[in-house]
Amino acid sequence: MAISWKTVATLASTLFYSQLAAAISPIVSPVWLKDNLNDPFLLVIDIRPEATYAASHVPGALGIPFGYSSLWAEQVEGDTLRMPPAEELLPALAGQGLSANTSVVLVSSVATMPRGMNEATRVAATLQYAGLPTNQVGILDGGYEGWIKNGGEESLDAKVPTPGDFNGPVDETVVVERPEVKASLNKVDEGIVLLDARDTASFDQGHIESALSLPQKNIWNSDGTFKTVDQLWEVYFKGVGDAPVGPDEGEIIVYCFIGLMATGWHFVLTNVLEFENVKLYDGSVQDWTKEYQLVTA
Repeated sequence: MAISWKTVATLASTLFYSQLAAAISPIVSPVWLKDNLNDPFLLVIDIRPEATYAASHVPGALGIPFGYSSLWAEQVEGDTLRMPPAEELLPALAGQGLSANTSVVLVSSVATMPRGMNEATRVAATLQYAGLPTNQVGILDGGYEGWIKNGGEESLDAKVPTPGDFNGPVDETVVVERPEVKASLNKVDEGIVLLDARDTASFDQGHIESALSLPQKNIWNSDGTFKTVDQLWEVYFKGVGDAPVGPDEGEIIVYCFIGLMATGWHFVLTNVLEFENVKLYDGSVQDWTKEYQLVTA
């Protein structure tokens, strides 16, 4: 049976609109979110604790709390925080309403900084690992507190998810393990850089050999909003110097204590500054010290 040109045009238009609707800014302003809350391709996910979500949340937001043992993460082999198994993660995300053309805005709390935003960036890394493109994931700038501060409406109505069709595929290249990190030591001149996202004092007390210090607390302002892109570049270059790495060259491995704080820089470099070569050492120092010592030199 022949298909009319009108049918073809309608299908093409629908596909084009879906693709457009799926791409969002990695740093989402409260104003933008207000204007786009009714976008059928947008899923707002509140990762704050269940009781906090129940007390007040963005209208239409779905509550999926972050935790070390949750949809977003698991504890395994003595490690506090690890990516969840793909066979559990993908159907869980689909069950919560995620589809291939869904854009996600993550809402956290900035009451305790930088912890709250670290939880959001960890969830963003988990979504990337699950196979959701980075241009379909954004974080609400300033968290829920920023939403309220900018006049955002509050809701008490818990959203009931409509299952989606998301099925990955999982991107295993998002994370690296201990052997890959070991093979990357002392290769800065070759364009392989290890970045330690912990605070300077922790770095000085002991870090992975050849790592450079780039504290993730410098990503945010005191109110939980992201620094400007120019400021983020400035912080990045201050830590990395003239190492031969950039958006389209070299490789960066970020780590911290357990794989939470490191996702701050993973998100900024990958989603905001559009690096194509940033990996997360999922087990970080907690995993590294099972076999190797930290150094102070």
